[in-house]
Amino acid sequence: MDFDDRYDQYLNPTTTTSFTGAAYRSMHSSIRGFIDLVSEARKTTSRIRISDFFFKPDIVQRQDNYDSFTRGLLTQHAQEVDQYFTEEISESAIRIPERHQKVDLVSIDMARGRDFGEPPYNKFRQLCGLREAKTFDSLIDQMDKKHVEALSKIYEHVDDIDYYVAGLLEKSKPGSLLGHTFQCVVGEMFFRFKYGDRYYYEFGNQLGSFKLEQLNEIAKRHWHSSCV
Repeated sequence: MDFDDRYDQYLNPTTTTSFTGAAYRSMHSSIRGFIDLVSEARKTTSRIRISDFFFKPDIVQRQDNYDSFTRGLLTQHAQEVDQYFTEEISESAIRIPERHQKVDLVSIDMARGRDFGEPPYNKFRQLCGLREAKTFDSLIDQMDKKHVEALSKIYEHVDDIDYYVAGLLEKSKPGSLLGHTFQCVVGEMFFRFKYGDRYYYEFGNQLGSFKLEQLNEIAKRHWHSSCV
């Protein structure tokens, strides 16, 4: 392994609101409603509901739960990123006991984009190389007809569609969890996180850079961890 010399001092790595307020929030759809606790023998010993321990991290400190949680998260399959969410996320995960209320995280995600002043979905289509949608039918190039019809009943005009909502309805790209515009924004952001950050660990000739032998040791350990 050698140093990566592609650091770009003119590339802005600042996190965009479209990433944190919409595109990356799509991962909430991949969350399952439970977490498996898995033993060292790779057997599921128990299962907990997310809503029972949200904001209650003390369960991780009990007995050997930390290792069991870690193994569970590494072996448990995620859900597909789409318009479907587990009820643990949409109805139960965040509770306000004193008010006897449960908060819908999906609604929060939608409202967050509006609070951030995110442009509508149509703007992100153009930003990511797609044609501007003049009508609802123009959206069929990225999503199923039934989803387009649903959007036309909710929104008065195609320019009113929330980026977060439409992004979840896009067909996922081959080999990706995400559709076109979400993949576009997330991919651009991770590119900037890496090549716009002079402290990224693979870069050489920077203040605080690793020595080459240290970098190779990190790569070796990473490969070992992946195999385990």
